Formats: sequence, structure tokens, C-alpha cells
Amino acid sequence: MNVVQVLIETDYTTQEYLERVRHTGSLFLSPTDLAISCLTLLSFRQCDLLSKNPFLRYAAQGWAEHSRGFDDCPKVTKYAFELLCDVDKVRLVGSIIRPSTGYREQGNNESAIHICAFFGLGGVAERLLQNGKKPNLQDKDGETPLHYAARKGHQQMVILLLETGQVEINARDMFDRTPLIMAAGNGQERVVKLLLETGKVDVDATDGYGRTPLSWTAVNKHEKVAKLLLETGKVNADMKDKHGRTPLSWAAINGHEKVAMLLLETGKVDVDARDKDGGTPLSLAAISKHEGVMKLLLDTGKVDVNVRDGSGRTPLSWTARNGNEKAMKLLLETGKVNVDVRDKDGETPLSLAAINGHEGVMKLLLQTGKVDVDVRDRNGQTPLLTAAMNRNEKVVKLLLEMGKVDVDARDKCGWTPLSWAARNGDEKMTKLLLETGKVNADVRDEDGETPLSWAAINEHEGVMKLLLETGKADVNGRDRSGRTPLSRAAMNGNDNVVKLLLEVGKVDVDARDKLGRTPLFGVAMRGHEKVAKLLMETGEVDINARDTHGLTPLSLAATFGNKGVAELLSEFGASWW
Repeated sequence: MNVVQVLIETDYTTQEYLERVRHTGSLFLSPTDLAISCLTLLSFRQCDLLSKNPFLRYAAQGWAEHSRGFDDCPKVTKYAFELLCDVDKVRLVGSIIRPSTGYREQGNNESAIHICAFFGLGGVAERLLQNGKKPNLQDKDGETPLHYAARKGHQQMVILLLETGQVEINARDMFDRTPLIMAAGNGQERVVKLLLETGKVDVDATDGYGRTPLSWTAVNKHEKVAKLLLETGKVNADMKDKHGRTPLSWAAINGHEKVAMLLLETGKVDVDARDKDGGTPLSLAAISKHEGVMKLLLDTGKVDVNVRDGSGRTPLSWTARNGNEKAMKLLLETGKVNVDVRDKDGETPLSLAAINGHEGVMKLLLQTGKVDVDVRDRNGQTPLLTAAMNRNEKVVKLLLEMGKVDVDARDKCGWTPLSWAARNGDEKMTKLLLETGKVNADVRDEDGETPLSWAAINEHEGVMKLLLETGKADVNGRDRSGRTPLSRAAMNGNDNVVKLLLEVGKVDVDARDKLGRTPLFGVAMRGHEKVAKLLMETGEVDINARDTHGLTPLSLAATFGNKGVAELLSEFGASWW
């Protein structure tokens, strides 16, 4: 049995073995042996019937990879040439390798040159070209073999194609990319050099995004290629793409300090160029947390440190939002930044740092002595309010230690920091606020809810205890519907909260809301037996109370099908009507 027969009858274990051979350099099968074996398999007339054979995919890719560097071997060249002269075989190879290599199937015989260009098979390509294959046809995406070779960095293949004198060096694919754009974007330095040496390439060609080869070097951090392009003296170092971004903008976004330095050294870039969102290189670097690029820009002494983007934010605003202390120090050290600037939402750098819990940045801002600690955003929230709302305990502590903040500041809904702490069940936050001795423990929001109401509604017993211990929280405080904390807790079936309120001894167990309903009504409607028993055992509830519609707790329990509560009420002597 020969090698080819073994390969045809192989299972996946053989494929794995050959992959291992390929990577370990075993001499059992040389690269040329493997290439010839793969090509032999692919040469069979009915090899398409082997599509379920796991080795076929390996052969479709492996022949080219094993041939690279050995395609001057007469036998390899002969077999590869024969394979690529067969349209059906080319389609088969293309359809198999496409998912893993990005190769796109061609609909004509000339796709053989594309395959050679993709894999860098110069020797095979040379023979195909000598036999009349055309070097400049486009695939269905408009790419020529030169695009393929440029993208993959196959230098010898590029030379071969250029020497034919038949390739369009500035050919564009369906995305308007030229071979130079492909090479530059992928950091193919040697290919870029070859293309530039022709003196025929458009160094400022723009693709579908409006980006030039130089822009792509900034996007993908290819400083050597950027240097080559700039040395031509022909590139526009400040050209904007369709989003209004320059190469410097992209270097800032991606934190490419070396590319940024090359661009700045030209002296031909606008350091404050704005994109369509109003972002400058400095603000874009701040957004992306690249303080290295920020330092380069600030060192020019030419950037506007207070420039605002479309959201109204400055580089300092973004630095505060992101919690970047190093960048914050760089900006503050200029002595030129507005530390209290507001964005379109009314947020200042201090507000943004507070919202996101960036304690270190807040300290830096507060140390300037120039920030308004009680500044309000468009929702009326101060830094302390937002910190309390977001449960940022360290930030709240930092602000309280200043002794200058309004601890009872209200937002547009009438909520204070204590309201938020109570609603969130944040005991540590509640304690911090109460210990100032300056908060109103019974403050009401626009719905008439107090911190105690919110703690009761959300079953936060720990917070309730802290509030009740102050002696300043009204246990019978009513919201705008006339409901008390006990009414709310009872309706929600929170027996532990109800028990806690009853233990205070001051609670009105028969408090009526605007519909004339007591806490017992809510229990009857919802079927909370434990709470019903707790209320009736106080001996203070009117079990036959009537609401504004003349209904009693028992009639409501029956109406809502709460048999357990109805029976309990009956035991305590409740009447139906």
C-alpha cells in the first residue's frame, strides 16, 4: 500500500499525526513528500467524492503550505501546475479552504493565480503566467492577485506580479482598498517598500471608510510602515476619513505612541483636529485611557486642554469618568484645565468620578480647591446623591469628611442621599449619613415616602432599625396615598417588618389611607395570614372597619379567594357586612 492509498483510507487520527509531523519537523515525511501526497490525492478525478474524508480538508490546505519554499521542486511544481489548470479542482480547493483561510471562490480558470498569491507560491505562479494565465483579474470582491499577495506579505509573489507589467498597481476591490492599503494595514513593511519603489502607487488612496494607508498604520500600530510612508514626502499626514478622523486621531484612540510621535514630528498635523463627534486626539486618548499619547500631545504645548466634544465633555471629564489618575495629574499639572466644566447632562468631572466610584480621581479634584462639591446635574443630583444612589461608600465617606457638602440635597424627585441609602438597604451608608447629625431622618420625597417607608417597602430591617433608633423617624408618616410604613409592609406580607414596627409601640395599627383602608385591608386582599394574625393579636385593630365603598376586611378576603385569612378573621369575630 503506497502513501496515497494510506491517506485515502485514513481516519482523523492520521490527520492529527500528519499535523504533528508537520509541526515537529519529523523526517518520516518531508515537506515535499507531504505536498506531493496532498496533490496526488487532490488530482483524482473523483476526489470530490471524498468530501466526507477528514484528510481532504487537510490536503486542500496542506499542499500549498508544504509547497511553500519547495515549489521550485520539479515534481511539486508539476503536480501543483496540473491541479491549478483544472477549473473544477481549483473550485474544490477554494470551497474547502475558504472558511479557514478567507479565500473566496472564483468563477473562472484564472483564480489559480489568486491561490498562488494567497499562499505565496511564486514558482508555480511563474509557470502559470508563462502559460497565459492573467495576473490582474479580480475575484468576486474585486481583489486581484496583487491584493492577496500584498495582504499576506508574500514579497517574491509581489515582485513576480509587478514584473509582468500587466497588473494595475492601484486596483480597488469592492471596498475601495488598493494593494498598498492592504499591505500597510497588515504591517507588511517589505511589500509596502516594493510598491512605493515603483513610483506608481497612490500613497493617499482612500478606501470605503475614507482611510488612507497611513491611517491604517495608525489604526493597527505599524510604525515602521508609517515611517516608510511619511518618508516619501507625498502623503497627507492630516487627511480625514469619513468620520472626520486623522491618522493622529487613530493613533490616540489606539494608544500608539510611536506612530503618534512620528506624526507630530512632521509638524504638519492639526493637534486639535475634530472628528464628527467633536473629538480631538487629546479627548480621544482620554476616552481610551492612553495617558502616554496624552503626554505627547500636551508636551507640544499646542493642544486645547478644555476642548469639548459633542457630549460637552472635555478631556478632564473623560479622565474623571474613567478613573484615570495618571491622566488626571497630567491635565491638572498644565494649570489650564477648567475643573468644574459641565457636560450636556450637567455633569462635572467631580460628578462623573462620583457616579463611577473613582475615589482617587475625586481626591485629586478636591485638592484643587476649585470644584463645587454640591454641583447639580440636570436631574438635580449632586455628587453625594449619585454616590449614595450607586452605593459608593468610599466616595460618600470622602465627601462627608470635607464637611462642606449638603447632606440633605434633594434631586428632582425629592430624594436625598438618605432616601437612596434606605431604598437600597445600605446599612453602612445609612449609618455614615446619620452619624453626621445633619440629615433629616424623616424627609419626604415627591410621593410622600420617607426613608423609613422605603426601607419598609423593600424589607430592609437593618436600615429600619437604624432609622428608628434616631427617634426622629415618624412610624406613622403617610405618603400621598395616605399609607403608612405599616400599611406598606402589611400589604407586601413582610411579617418581620410588621413585627419590628409593632414592637416600637407607637404605630397606629388602624391608620386609614385615602380609600379608608387600614393595614388589615391590604392583608385581606393579598392573603397574608401571618401578618393578619400579628395585627389582630395587638387587640387594637377594628376588624369590622369599612372603607369608602363600605367593604370590610372579611368581604375583601372572600372576594379575592383568600380562605385562610377569611377563616382567621371569622375566628376573631369579624362580620361580613
